[in-house]
Amino acid sequence: GPMISVDQGQEAVMRVRNQLPAVHPLFGYEFSTSTHLHGSASLPQYDGYANDLTPPGFYKDYVYPNAQNARTIWYHDHRVHWTANSAYTGLAAPYIIHDEFEKSVLPQGKYDVTLVVNDCILDAKGQLMLLDNSHSGLWGDIVMVNGMPWPYLEVEPRVYRFRILVASIGRSYRW
Repeated sequence: GPMISVDQGQEAVMRVRNQLPAVHPLFGYEFSTSTHLHGSASLPQYDGYANDLTPPGFYKDYVYPNAQNARTIWYHDHRVHWTANSAYTGLAAPYIIHDEFEKSVLPQGKYDVTLVVNDCILDAKGQLMLLDNSHSGLWGDIVMVNGMPWPYLEVEPRVYRFRILVASIGRSYRW
């Protein structure tokens, strides 16, 4: 999903349109979604509970007050029984709240870099595969950053801020 970036206190209405296929192409279940924003002080009707589903062709508006201080949180599909599979197939993204203090002391603009890190397994045709060891975890052989395998970033000799969102469903990292 797209990265969302807001200022503290700026209420946001996020309209999530489920324009996914009726049936998940990899897992075969009906592709209803429920959007959950981790770390948000949201009202219950906007929490994205696992059974609060939006079917394909419909939408739901989520209202986020963004009253917290600066932070990097994330949103993802929270559909009951399929949360991990949805995150694995890319239904997750960063949500950033800025405040005045953070803006005054940390790098901004191109020096504030968000990295979404996950791992995956691809078949011989380059298509995503799910080999989850009978639900005991998935450890892909390719690490992806912002959807790219083996990424590269040219940097200047200066201070950067890296926001790292680990979207892997089984792997942990030693940075």
